[in-house]
Amino acid sequence: MNNTNVIARISVALFAASITPIVAFAHHSRAHYGQDVIEMDAEILQVDWRNPHVTFTMNAMSAAGEEALWKLEGGSTYMLARYTGLGKEFFHVGDHVRIAGLVSTVRPNEMLVTNMLLPDGSEAVMLPNRPTRWSDTVDGADLSLQTNNSERSLFQVWSIDPDARAGGRSDISLTAAAEALLAAYDREQDDPALACVKPGMPSTMSNPHPMHFAEGNDRITVYIQENDVVRTIYIGENTEAAARPVGPLGYSVGHWEDKTLVVRTIKINWPYFDRTG
Repeated sequence: MNNTNVIARISVALFAASITPIVAFAHHSRAHYGQDVIEMDAEILQVDWRNPHVTFTMNAMSAAGEEALWKLEGGSTYMLARYTGLGKEFFHVGDHVRIAGLVSTVRPNEMLVTNMLLPDGSEAVMLPNRPTRWSDTVDGADLSLQTNNSERSLFQVWSIDPDARAGGRSDISLTAAAEALLAAYDREQDDPALACVKPGMPSTMSNPHPMHFAEGNDRITVYIQENDVVRTIYIGENTEAAARPVGPLGYSVGHWEDKTLVVRTIKINWPYFDRTG
């Protein structure tokens, strides 16, 4: 997919709605986690409250009575603070908790934690859009989002609706070479997100973290919190495209059609179309 061209239309009035269908709430790949939720009793040994995601080290006891050290991965600090109101202050070394989540099929004793029952009986939901599992009492702050503002402009910081769901990607036409590469692709081994490799276009735009559109004289700069990506959209004629080198973010040129920003991106050498490869 070298030198891929991408054309995107961003409607100012419907911007938030237009991007939510393609967003999956994940910083990096979670393909190696199974689908069956398991529960265990555990003691918190360590809390690492940092990006790209929160992690815990726990001494956990399985239903079979087997005790072992486990590494748990939760959501990012931004997602937890923004959409569930959780902070590090809710979790303490030495706390005895009950955990539920999806176990890795590749890495032993690793879990994507979805829910945690805290010592006081309240429940921490560790991923956005996950329901409670054991109680109706949820720890965290009561948060609200501004979703209806008729005067909003594209040039501000945008966040994703916490109720957004990941949608299936549209069918795309592949060349014979791309079909062969896709057939040989092993998501559990080849996904660059497993190593937290910074994605290129277009998948860098489909992330759940804030992005800031800043207006300049001849360009729009997009500051993406995830991976500290800075993307430039040049406004006007594509006069310098031939001289531009290829790169993961490509070269983007945009123009306005009424209130819709139409962006064409060329010179992309990032080989993946989306976050599933």
